[in-house]
Amino acid sequence: MTTHKLKFPNTQTWEKLLGRWSDFPSCGEKRLICAVIASAITDAASDMSEVALGHKFFGRPLDFYCRLIALNSAFVREQVLLASTKHGESVELSA
Repeated sequence: MTTHKLKFPNTQTWEKLLGRWSDFPSCGEKRLICAVIASAITDAASDMSEVALGHKFFGRPLDFYCRLIALNSAFVREQVLLASTKHGESVELSA
């Protein structure tokens, strides 16, 4: 068994996850909106505290962008918070 520390997902990972979670058909606009949201998430990741989650983007703008691509903004906030709490935890993986 080896021990690894969990890393906070990067922008590309968030883009893929947001795209999967959205019910909106795949198109360039959807990819753009996912990129905007993912960028905001990773920009705030340097300080993933209550202050970071209270960042201006995580209020009304997130709700707006999520609605554009049929994505539940509360679910996105929950996943960002979950990722931030798991960030840095050690996990054991069997080889």
